[in-house]
Amino acid sequence: MIRANFRFTSDLVESGRFEIEFTTKNRRLLKPVWITFKAKDAIHTTLSTVGKARISEYPLWSEQPAALVLRALHLWRMTYFSSIPHALGNGVVRTMDVTIQHQHDDDDRGLELMALSFIRRSELDGICAVNQTAPGRAYWPMSIDDFHAVPFAVALKVVAQVRHADFNLHELPSPLSVCPHTDNEGNRYVLRDEIPYYALPALDRFNRQYHQDDSPVQAEHIVPARRWDDFLKTI
Repeated sequence: MIRANFRFTSDLVESGRFEIEFTTKNRRLLKPVWITFKAKDAIHTTLSTVGKARISEYPLWSEQPAALVLRALHLWRMTYFSSIPHALGNGVVRTMDVTIQHQHDDDDRGLELMALSFIRRSELDGICAVNQTAPGRAYWPMSIDDFHAVPFAVALKVVAQVRHADFNLHELPSPLSVCPHTDNEGNRYVLRDEIPYYALPALDRFNRQYHQDDSPVQAEHIVPARRWDDFLKTI
């Protein structure tokens, strides 16, 4: 599964949190992705499910995981607006940390795919910034007034700062296409250099679940085509 975790502080909430969880139920290349929205209210310390949705026929790993999270946030806002908790639509955010992880199950500590942090300086008339610390480092200065600084709106703005190539909110991406090659013995493989960078950490984690017949040199440069196809059917 992929899980996006949002933790924030605001002038109304000292420790706010909500999550978006993505799971699948079959092994087709194009498959429904089930989305679960969870939030913590002012009384309880644990997350509770506040809504569920589905994206049909989604091609896994065809875009950055952050783009999938951005789609889910827009879907939550536009289609399931009534399920957004009061705490996410009120108050002025001071800080927010966003992590996107790949996990096998709830007990798995997971692999961090992206980490973003937001801080707003109210004394500087809404001047704020987003820092990306994984993968790689990036920094985006921003300006958000009090009216647009509620937690849900800030979450949208923070995730949207990541530059999504060819991102179209109104259309799903095409399936990821990496052309396989064939060696002299008829073995089919794909080159790691041709795999999008954002998929490599999760692919490496997927590979560690299986016995590796490849030499270290081979594993550094190629991925067996069958294993690559299996990876594209998982989340």
